[in-house]
Amino acid sequence: MVGDSLADRLLAAGLLRAKDVLPAAPRRLGRYRIEQPIGEGAFGCVYRAFDPRLQRHVAVKVLRGTTSRHLARFQREMQVLARLQHPNIVTVFDAGTDGDCVWFVMEYWGELSLEQCFWSAGGTFPLRDRAPAPDPTPPPNATILSTAELIDVLIQVCDACEAAHRAGVIHRDLKPANILLRPQAETADDDSGQLGYRAAVADFGVARLLDDEGATSGSIAGTPQYMAPEQFDPHGRVGPPTDVYAMGVILYRFLAGRLPFDAPDLERLAASIRSGDCSPPSTFRRGLPPALEAIALQALRRDPSERFPTAAALATALQHARRRCGASPSAPDGNRPGTKEPPTEATVGIPSTGTQPPPDAERGRRLPKRTGWLVACLLIGALLAAVTVSRITDRPAGGNAAETTSDTPSPDDIPLGEVLDAIAAVQRWETEFYKGRPSARTDPATASDRRIGTGPSDADSPAIRVMEIDPPPYDELAHAADRLQRALEDAGLPRDVRHRAARALGRAQLWSGRPDEAIATFEQAVELAERPCVECLWDRAMARWEQTVLARMLDWPDRNDRMRRSAADWAAVRHAAAADEGRAQDGLLAAASVLADAAAIADRAAFADAAVRLETMELPDRADRDRLQADLWLCGEHWSQAIQAYTHALQQRQWSVACYAGRSIALYRRGGVPAAAPALADAVAAVQFNPRAMAPYAVFHLLTRRLIERLPDDLRRGASTRGTPVDVQFVHDVRRILDNAARIVPDRSDVALAQAAATLLCALTRVRRGEEPSTEVGRAVELLTRTDAPAPHAFEADMLAGMALLSAARLGVETGIPRPLEEARNRLQAAAALRPDAAEAQLWLGFALLHLGERDRARDAWQRAIELQPALADQLGPRWQRLRDRNTNP
Repeated sequence: MVGDSLADRLLAAGLLRAKDVLPAAPRRLGRYRIEQPIGEGAFGCVYRAFDPRLQRHVAVKVLRGTTSRHLARFQREMQVLARLQHPNIVTVFDAGTDGDCVWFVMEYWGELSLEQCFWSAGGTFPLRDRAPAPDPTPPPNATILSTAELIDVLIQVCDACEAAHRAGVIHRDLKPANILLRPQAETADDDSGQLGYRAAVADFGVARLLDDEGATSGSIAGTPQYMAPEQFDPHGRVGPPTDVYAMGVILYRFLAGRLPFDAPDLERLAASIRSGDCSPPSTFRRGLPPALEAIALQALRRDPSERFPTAAALATALQHARRRCGASPSAPDGNRPGTKEPPTEATVGIPSTGTQPPPDAERGRRLPKRTGWLVACLLIGALLAAVTVSRITDRPAGGNAAETTSDTPSPDDIPLGEVLDAIAAVQRWETEFYKGRPSARTDPATASDRRIGTGPSDADSPAIRVMEIDPPPYDELAHAADRLQRALEDAGLPRDVRHRAARALGRAQLWSGRPDEAIATFEQAVELAERPCVECLWDRAMARWEQTVLARMLDWPDRNDRMRRSAADWAAVRHAAAADEGRAQDGLLAAASVLADAAAIADRAAFADAAVRLETMELPDRADRDRLQADLWLCGEHWSQAIQAYTHALQQRQWSVACYAGRSIALYRRGGVPAAAPALADAVAAVQFNPRAMAPYAVFHLLTRRLIERLPDDLRRGASTRGTPVDVQFVHDVRRILDNAARIVPDRSDVALAQAAATLLCALTRVRRGEEPSTEVGRAVELLTRTDAPAPHAFEADMLAGMALLSAARLGVETGIPRPLEEARNRLQAAAALRPDAAEAQLWLGFALLHLGERDRARDAWQRAIELQPALADQLGPRWQRLRDRNTNP
């Protein structure tokens, strides 16, 4: 047989089914007497047979009359099973051929699989109103698994997978039908009467060896509903997290009564799975154990590095969840085959909402006579569990009576299940409010460089209005972050759990507007990883990069140092991705290389070239690519390209805060003050979504610098030669949103500075309309004089405060400050000291000194300003001439 045979082509085209080329069932294969079929696969059949030599039943898997591709797969399964020896993996006894029939003999486990149990458990949960139809109604005499029994089964499957993974084998097709079950009483060597089920993993037909082709998935193989995202990519890397994902699907299906992803065709199903966003099981069923839901969502993460890294880690989490649920591994609350009693909500471990009899009363009628042995086993198991917990948490098992009898954990310790809940909470928050949230307005103003709503002369022109956005629940994020911080400080938790807690905490800190803390936490995650963690390094680089872009746009004093550190971060990602041959890191490697080179050179041409090169690269998250490309265009001062790239990223519903803020900067830098309205509309959209972030306030800092060039002469009544391009209502809306932000994050200097800038913009708008700006000027003075802004906001804060105080004095506004002119001079002197090369600081200091009657010092300040910026001589005009001549000719 050859790979391109007619049968191969017909099967590939879907015109032929494997069972269509199978002859009738054999009566005997070798010494094995075939009794009856017990299962049918894609290209063969499994039969129950009898071995007369050893007097036992066996299972015989037969491949007959099919293609070379199926023969190769069949032989691979025999080879894989032959190298695996584990009590929870089906054992191979024999193999042979009979004409065209190829077969091998396995351990016989009976005809019960987890698939049958799943169908039966589907209708026993209290469903929510919007839940879809549950799994099919269980047939008569169905097997009903309790929550404890399912956890035990999954732990056994984890043990089997861990053994396979250590032997270099990835199953790739885990699903309920491939998990065989046998009641424990049938497998026990003694007469203990222990209940529950023993599980065995079968069907390694699509398994892949880790040493084959670099562990790429090769052709797409598996059962689509249980396949991990990387399995849909022929060049994707498979590993232990691939099987962990399948176990997450199994657990999710048990909890929710439905699959996490489903679609009418393979293409849409693959797209849904690759998106990685599924609703929590509690969306469909009430009363689910939170620990189990957290484990399912953790196992179903799209990024393999964010799942449980090994099957053993998943088994540990399930063991802790079982203890938290109060579920005993030997609890006899599931129906056995042949039991006539209908399933109840109690049998699946979910609180009942009906009026059924107490579960214990039902159990009492079903318990075997060996109840004494069962109680003894339970007591011994409890003692063993206590010892195990003591060892896991590194707490001494001995000590005085007070130490050994107390079950209260140390205040500094946190249960593993609670850590997993917190990690899942951060991931849910990310999915629901950060990645999955629709953008309120993804297209910038169609004419962002026109004057909008400037007054009666253009009252009919369309005006940009502020979007109203409901902020996400940051209190939930803060609560999860608090638990994750405790987890990082608990040395008794497994290292891997602390590593994943650090990654989740870093993300929570970043979204909470604490970028410096996030960077430090990501560095902790890097240190806790057992191997170089490309994803952790990427998270750290992204967090620092956001601050670096702001520093460059706002000319922070340490902008060059920040750029150097960003270049080092991207270089670290490049080095780790290049060394990580077992993972799909090609996209991150290429992107990190481009970003490292651009940040090292750090000039406009380098950033623009990097943006062009990034266009053709494929990153795990397309929105990351669009956002990074937009940042590069922004740093290269290509404003229109930056606006377009940020808009593309917003259409992906990702990074809304960073992208709205970045686009607001690009709009403002492209159009200047005439583009203030669309730029501010984007900025306040970001402020509403996350008032804790720093990026949304960046455009207000740019506005502050423009205001420095306009006051105080523009605050004179009737001055209208340089009016502002926004209407009063729009500015009032901006101020209202900023005031709300100040209540959420009080004592933030950047927020106060933004409030003051918007207030003075409102003052300028009133002046242009011939109205009195005194109220706004007084409010700006109040905001600025109570703000002690640290770098990098100190210069702008001192400048605006001095300018506002000087304007208030000229307008006769009561500010409550005894000597406003002297305070204005002091603040402007502080600004000039912070930036001696800032011509505007010397210019405004001259105004303050002149109003205080210190003409000599005012002349010196203006002289310095003109030396720094000669065009100021024309702007000052006659005033400079009179001051200079007066001092020249006394």
